[in-house]
This record gives sequence, structure tokens and C-alpha cells, in this order.
Amino acid sequence: MLAENFATVWEAIADSMGSHEAILQGSRRVAWSQFEERSARVAGALADRGVRPGDKVALIAFNCPEFLEILFAAFKLRAVPVAFNYRFRGSELAEVLEDSDSVVAFFHASLAPELEGVRSQLHRVREWVVLPDGAACPGWATPFERVLEAKPTPRIARSGDDQFIQYTGGTTGRPKGVVWRHSDIAATVAFLAYMPLGLATPDTLDGVVEIAAARRETKDRVTYLPTTPLMHAAALYNAFAFLQIAGRVVLLEGRAFDADEFCEAVERERATNVVIVGDTLGRPILDVLDAAAAAGRPRDLSSLATLTSAGLAFSAESKQRFQRHAPNLTIFDLVGGTEGGPYGMCITPPGGDPGETAVFTATPGTILIDDETGEVIPQGSDRIGLIGYTGALPFGYYNDEEKTAATFREIDGTRYAVTGDCARIDADGRLHLLGRGNTCINTGGEKVFPEEVEEVLKLHPTLRDCIVVAVPDPSYGSAIAAVVARAPGAEPELAALAAHVKEHLAGYKQPRHLVVVDEVRRTAAGKPDYRWAREIAEHAVRQG
Repeated sequence: MLAENFATVWEAIADSMGSHEAILQGSRRVAWSQFEERSARVAGALADRGVRPGDKVALIAFNCPEFLEILFAAFKLRAVPVAFNYRFRGSELAEVLEDSDSVVAFFHASLAPELEGVRSQLHRVREWVVLPDGAACPGWATPFERVLEAKPTPRIARSGDDQFIQYTGGTTGRPKGVVWRHSDIAATVAFLAYMPLGLATPDTLDGVVEIAAARRETKDRVTYLPTTPLMHAAALYNAFAFLQIAGRVVLLEGRAFDADEFCEAVERERATNVVIVGDTLGRPILDVLDAAAAAGRPRDLSSLATLTSAGLAFSAESKQRFQRHAPNLTIFDLVGGTEGGPYGMCITPPGGDPGETAVFTATPGTILIDDETGEVIPQGSDRIGLIGYTGALPFGYYNDEEKTAATFREIDGTRYAVTGDCARIDADGRLHLLGRGNTCINTGGEKVFPEEVEEVLKLHPTLRDCIVVAVPDPSYGSAIAAVVARAPGAEPELAALAAHVKEHLAGYKQPRHLVVVDEVRRTAAGKPDYRWAREIAEHAVRQG
């Protein structure tokens, strides 16, 4: 398998097919020659500012061609791009930026207010570069257009050991930087790019270019449309994969997902491969498709070959609805995470039975681990365990040896990622995904640790105590519910508490339901009784 820095791979493809489109967004069309040349200029600007191999370059941005250009530029210098969730608020951004040791930060202009109050705390960041998006450009930042005035950096020799970091909420609440080597990402990319085509993975640059050139000339060239932010692994690594086989990457323009925009883009660009996040995005798309069909103006999805879902439950019902609108569609339902995978797959071919919701085939590198003893649970035992996955894995968590050791464990001489997902595996290898371990909430594909929300809520004057739990939600998989005890003489209100949380944390961490009780139940040691709180919250939601 080819173990190269992605900049070296993309340079080779750009040299071979410079006029071929690489990235599309609305009316913007970025050819491979432009992709390479603009990235080389950004790399030249970074080098002029003292960025060297191993230096961290922060990226806090919405989906846009510049996102991929900045990655390409950092890769060219053997620097380490660091992708952050743009939904983080001021203190959260300060924490992850400080933890990452970033020396340059790229961000969209509309995110400037979140950085304004914390940038003085970040002494390692030497320069802020602002990407245009219609908002005012702050005077303390360098416009991206000025960066593009730099001379292109010369090409250099690189290594597959060069790194890339993605920050994730993880299962312990505090965001963690997942450190990947290019060679390990390449294994995931090869699986996504070549396996569906039935091709052997090339082990030379010439082999990569040869396959890309052959795909470029076919009528069924790949056009990939991610619905989720490129800061997430599923969207980004699929982009890497389809670029590697001369596919086009189509980015939606809206900041929030719009099912109408998605359908229009699929029709306009003749998208062949899309990635969604379970029913959270699947159901809005299906509602648009159903409405269009009922009105006698059905959407044309005939170009779609595959639909991949990752990150959240994708119901059998939704899969069947997609099959009615796109009879030739193959549906891939994957289970994995930023720390590795997939550790479970469910493939529904055209006309096939979707099977049960949240039931997958365990991949060869997947095992179950007893959370208490650490032993491997045999398949078919009916015991519930933590999922362990081996294969292409990250190097670990940046600046956190303790959490690296807890998540990336050596079992019988093999290294596994154990990230907290619980499951049961039948004797025939069917994996029944049961959810996150402990109390971590997965809402709309985003992970929320209850304790961080609880600590913010406790600051509100109307509350005396609270517990935060997950309740089932048809759109987001799980929604956040706050079970609270009121302060004397106060009357808590959901809207006020949600606004309070949004002032301190990312918007997806706000409570969607509120349950007021006389007393919040805790254990003798003072720990929250999450089981009790979940029962109370689910009952209240069912009652309406």
C-alpha cells in the first residue's frame, strides 16, 4: 500500500489532469491546476511566516474550497493541520487552540466574535487569517486574499509519517486531538476509494495516477457530495478518497443543512456518491422527495450510485423510502469514529432488504471487550461489551498520554481502539449496536458529555441542582433533557436555560427538554443518579 503524504499524491494527480474539476461549490469551479497552485501559494505564505514541519495550523471553517486548500498547503510543508468544530464557543475554542499548540489559525469572518474575546489568551498563535464569508473582516486578522499573493512554495520530499489532527468531543467530554499519520489515513482512503470499484490498491504514485486518469475518461466519473462538515472524519476522508480517483467534490453553500439545496445539487451536478448522518439528515431529504413526488414533480436521483450513512442510527424505514426514490441505489450504513473504523457495516444493495435498524456485520478487526475484566468476549455469548477495533488507527490523542492509553489498548499483542461504544455480537458476526458507554450523549452526530452542560446550567439563578440525560428523538437520535430542581421562588424556563447554555457552549449542547422536580436524586457519594433521571425525562417527554 502506498504510504505517502497526501500533498505528494495530490501534486501527482494535479500534474496529470490539471484542467479537470476537483472542487465545486455553487458557481465556483476549482480545477486541479488551481487547487494545486492556490495551495502552493498558501504554503508559501505559511513558510514566509515561519511555519515549519511539525508546526500546527488551526482550521476553524465551514465547508468551502479553501478548507481543502489550507489542508493541502499545510501538507505541502509537512506541517500539521488541526481541524476544529466551528460550533465551539469562546472558552471552548480557547481551550482546544491552546491544547493544539497552533501557531497560525484560519477562520471564517463570521466566527470572529467567538475569537475576539479569547485571542489575547493564545500566545502561541502568531497570526490569524480570515476567510471571506460576507461578515466584516476584523482588523487583527490577515485577509486570505493577501495570503494568496505569496509565491508558491517549492515542492519537497515528504513522509507518510507526517500528521493530521482532528479534535473530537470524544467520550470523556473534553475535546481531544486525534493524531493521524498520513499512511494510516491512506489505508482508510484506499478502502473507500478502490474497494467499491473492485480494484487492487496501488502501491506507487504512478499506479494512483493511472487509475485516476482511467476514471477521468469514463462516463460514470465520481461526483461526491458530503452533507456534513469537512471537520468530521466521514465527510473529509471520503473527500480524500474520491479526489484520489479523480472524482469531483461538491460542497453545499448553506451553513445549515437544507434538504432542498441537497436535492438541487444532486440533480445539477449529477452526484454519484453522497454521505449523510443517519435519520437526522435522511428524513428531511426524504420529506422533500416525498413532497416533490406527491406534487407530480419528482426529483431526479438517477445519478446516485451510493449513499453512505455514518455517525448516527439510520432506520430500516428510511432506507426503504430511499429505495423507492432511487431504485438503483446501494446504501452503506457504517459504524466508526474519528478514532478508527468502520467496526460495523450494513450494505443494502438495490432492491435488497435493509434488515434491522442498528444491526451490522462486524468487520474482521472488531472484538468485544468486557468493561470490568478487560477480557475478550466470544462472539455469540449474548454478553454486552465495549467495541474494540484494530486496523488503521490513529497515533493517539495529542498531549494526552493517559487518555491515549485508556482508548488505544494492546490486547493479546494487537493494538485496538476502545472508544466506549457498547454492543453485542452474535455467533454469525451480526453486531447489535446498543449505544455509547457511560453517559455520553450522541445528538445529531455530535457528542455531548452531560457533566459539562450540568456545570453551566448550575450557574443559572433559577436552578438549585440538575442532571442532564439523553431521551429518544426521531430527528437527532437523542436529544438533551435537563432534569432540574428549582431555586427557591424561581420558575425555570426551557428557552432561558437553552440560551444560557448557548452563551457558554456549542449550540448543539443546549437542552431540548426540561423536567422540573422537587429534588434531584443523587447517590450516597453525591453522584448523579442518571438511570433515575433518564426514566423521569423519558416519561415526561412521552406525556408531552
